[in-house]
Amino acid sequence: KDKKAPGKSGHRYWKNVGLGFKTPKEAIEGNYVDKKCPFTGNVSIRGRILQGVVKSTKMNRTIVIRRDYLHYIKKYA
Repeated sequence: KDKKAPGKSGHRYWKNVGLGFKTPKEAIEGNYVDKKCPFTGNVSIRGRILQGVVKSTKMNRTIVIRRDYLHYIKKYA
């Protein structure tokens, strides 16, 4: 469901990516352009959806996520 919303210089392209994600207000009303953004660019969300705590955003367009999980060790069972 691609949509166009009026912006400062005409129409702005944004889309609903589905999977329960709401399109951010910045993507609809903002003025940034990012071809790798799933809401305003030409990228689709596929594969697994990660869930965790963001630890670092130092890299460009990249984040480091901490995921907590339990690891079974037979010795301590």
